[in-house]
Amino acid sequence: MMKLRGWVQLALLLLAVGGTASHKASSCSEEKSLNKADKDGEYTLYPFETSKDVSLRVYCHDMASGSPKEFLTLPSGPDENYAIVFADRLADGWRCTGALQKPYKSRVGTTKFSKLRIKFEDSRVEVIRDDHTFSTSTGPNKVDYGHAGDCYSWKQGCAKGTFKVDLTGTELVLASDVHWVMEERWPEYLTINDMSISKDRKVASARCGGWCGHCWPADKKLFLMHPHCKKAASCSEKKSLNPKYEDAEYTLYPFPTNKDVSLRVYCHDMASGSPKEFLTLPSGPDQNYAIVFANRLADGWRCTGALQDPYASRAGTTKFSKLRIKFENCRVEVIRDDYTFAKTTGPNEVDYGHAGDCYSWKQGCAKGTFKVDLTGTELVLAPDVHWVMEERWPESLTINDMSISKDRKVASARCGGWCGHCWPAGKTMHLLHPQCDGKESGPGVVHVEL
Repeated sequence: MMKLRGWVQLALLLLAVGGTASHKASSCSEEKSLNKADKDGEYTLYPFETSKDVSLRVYCHDMASGSPKEFLTLPSGPDENYAIVFADRLADGWRCTGALQKPYKSRVGTTKFSKLRIKFEDSRVEVIRDDHTFSTSTGPNKVDYGHAGDCYSWKQGCAKGTFKVDLTGTELVLASDVHWVMEERWPEYLTINDMSISKDRKVASARCGGWCGHCWPADKKLFLMHPHCKKAASCSEKKSLNPKYEDAEYTLYPFPTNKDVSLRVYCHDMASGSPKEFLTLPSGPDQNYAIVFANRLADGWRCTGALQDPYASRAGTTKFSKLRIKFENCRVEVIRDDYTFAKTTGPNEVDYGHAGDCYSWKQGCAKGTFKVDLTGTELVLAPDVHWVMEERWPESLTINDMSISKDRKVASARCGGWCGHCWPAGKTMHLLHPQCDGKESGPGVVHVEL
């Protein structure tokens, strides 16, 4: 009986040890909870919610505390991972060399990084660029990872501020949507000098400056990716990877012809069996509206005057904060009559990109207006998108003040008649991601270069 009890205890002990050994920690805090004797050092974690079998080698720091933090060690070393805001400035800013004046001090410094503080977001890894725990700085200021700038010269090509990102030897690469932008620069025409991102997206570098000028990753955020992580193409697929996901913004990879091109999408109704994709409009509802104007003149040959009974059959003002979208190869179709994230005043909801009135039959007097503003999104109007007048009288009436910005982010117009309406040709509106080339996308897809 004693021998049997001993075997039972041993079996229970082995089960307990086996259970612990088989558990895969997703964070340094979880690693610490599994083994309280753990100290600061390199550990293998499984941090990706969407790909639980994909591991990442992570340095766990401050394990003695109640909140250890994750860092990515940079095998290429600090001399290959630096951020420099250059101090010298020319007395004559129109040159590239010459006598110097009092140096630029407000952000100047050189910071070199040996490890990066990171945090995990689904299949992506965000670099906490302003964490300097494992960095050394010279000069008066610490500089964030991936930042460069100067006040050296206002001549294009003369920038002295430099940065370099080198992920060689790590398991991660720069996410496909990561790119650098110039901000806070003078003159406005200055661009980044010698911008380079290696084909494997392991290494990036550039020179940036002006009078003054700075560059950093777009939105001041730097995301990395593990090549083996699963990439959800839709909100339904995102939900299938983790049933706990709620309505929120997620990064999807929805383009079958360009599987590495990502898009930030709002997933709605995730609690249901059929979540839907929406594009959030950072420019806001006051810049994304569709108006069918209600007032109508008693004398339709004028632009002003006494009014008669208002036009009610389609009149209304609808403002949109998000757009329902669906994916078609390299194109994104806007579901113009989805009002889930829209507010309407007046008797009728108005489709996105639609305008009209029954105000006057005189050319140029239209009061119906629309505006499309994709600023802050990753998408632009497809090159074949244009607006047409339909259901109008007289037939001679045309769209008033039609405007589409050069970058195809913004479009607006006035439309009307007795009555008159305008909308995108074919009543469909397609958007494109500039990095999506549409190759091998099959019939019906426009191949474009933006």
